[in-house]
Amino acid sequence: MCAATGAQYALMDHYYANPLSILTEPMAPEDGDAPWTPEAAAALLTPLHAQAIRLLPSFRHYCEAHAEEHPHVIKRLLTDDDALLLTAVPRWLHHLLDAHRRAGTVTCVC
Repeated sequence: MCAATGAQYALMDHYYANPLSILTEPMAPEDGDAPWTPEAAAALLTPLHAQAIRLLPSFRHYCEAHAEEHPHVIKRLLTDDDALLLTAVPRWLHHLLDAHRRAGTVTCVC
């Protein structure tokens, strides 16, 4: 297998095997595409995505870290898909983008 085929397979594996890959900012949007925003990405999410997010170790750590201080918020994130997908995910994506910008690790196309 040549290197180009291997890289192409790795990209396909990442994006097709990982349903949460739609949350990643595209490196080079196609001409005519609407700009990527956390809200636009979150609008594409379904209850299956909410289930996948809840299984992430980072989500579990987040819930454990905030459970005592904000139990009502954590309960809502664990039980209400809309609260998770339409409110929390866009906010977390904005925080992530801000952190990447401060670190100089990503150029936002939005």
